[in-house]
Amino acid sequence: MKIVLLGSKNGREKIPKVFDSIIKTLEDLSIEILGPYTQSYEEVLSHEEMKISNPNVRHALFMRKVIRQADALIVETTFDGFALGHESTVALEEYKPVLAISQSSKDFSFIHDTKFRYNSYKKHTDIPPIIKDFIEYYNQNFKVFRLNILLHQRQVNYLRWIYQKRNINRSLFIRSLIDKAIDKDSDYPN
Repeated sequence: MKIVLLGSKNGREKIPKVFDSIIKTLEDLSIEILGPYTQSYEEVLSHEEMKISNPNVRHALFMRKVIRQADALIVETTFDGFALGHESTVALEEYKPVLAISQSSKDFSFIHDTKFRYNSYKKHTDIPPIIKDFIEYYNQNFKVFRLNILLHQRQVNYLRWIYQKRNINRSLFIRSLIDKAIDKDSDYPN
């Protein structure tokens, strides 16, 4: 499993025990940590992409690439940042579950997405069980399986049209249809 770890630079400097606890917990679970804490741009970006002169554009490209490679994202939000929210949104759009954690209680009630979870903690020793619960939640609900299905040409044509007209790839479109059916089906033991 691969998880992107994010947090503000300010947070990494002011609460290092928290980040050390997150990293140790993920390492103990044999989870590969992606993102700016463990990877350089050179490891992720191509030679051509490294030539991009605008550092913000280069960082955004780096983050999109690591999010696509990951299974999930963990973001420490004690010290807020616009970029953290943006990168979390990118992960959710890529169908990657997101765990947000913070030392102070925050209101994320505006996020209506089953892939998003939030937990507050008091001290760094509270973090390992929060992460373990998130990994269990991921494994029960969002672990990715490759599935081969047979479709008729008419259906493939429609999926191609959806991609061209609405920029929604086939997998995302099919997953969204199944998610809607799950939400509607009152007999399903969710």
